[in-house]
Amino acid sequence: MPARSIISKVKDRALFAAVRGAITLGTVAEPDTTLAGCARLGRAFAGAPFNRKRLDRAIAHLVQAFPDWDEARRREYALRGYEHLAMLGAELALMPRLMSNEGWAERAQMTDLGPAVRALLRGRPCIVVTGHVGNWEVCGTMLSMLGFKVHAIYRPLDSPAIDAWARESR
Repeated sequence: MPARSIISKVKDRALFAAVRGAITLGTVAEPDTTLAGCARLGRAFAGAPFNRKRLDRAIAHLVQAFPDWDEARRREYALRGYEHLAMLGAELALMPRLMSNEGWAERAQMTDLGPAVRALLRGRPCIVVTGHVGNWEVCGTMLSMLGFKVHAIYRPLDSPAIDAWARESR
């Protein structure tokens, strides 16, 4: 095995251990405390020197999407994206505890789901497309708790170890 491949695997495992460790620690705290802490960690990760290329790429995408925004606003929204990504990881770890058959309706809020549920109730194949708004993982969990069979299509994550954990969690 080439040295580069071994180094990549070691880096991936180290990243997975750090992410999973931080998320696991957060599952023993109150959910709001965990989410706030993960948001801070996501922002810190985004601004770290080793993440500069990815942050710059996110900002460049915002330049294309929102050319009228100033640089400070684009940077702030890119940082918020990292906050939300970190919070998503925590929500994924918290989901088995919080999204039980008994308590999910108290924890999740869905709006404008009526047309999708009506289409699903017809009993025919149906494709529900959602953007990255809120936690799309919770959406799939809620639909399955309502009794619908759910499959997801997604782009694999850059980290094979984190991707395997996310697939297993789904």
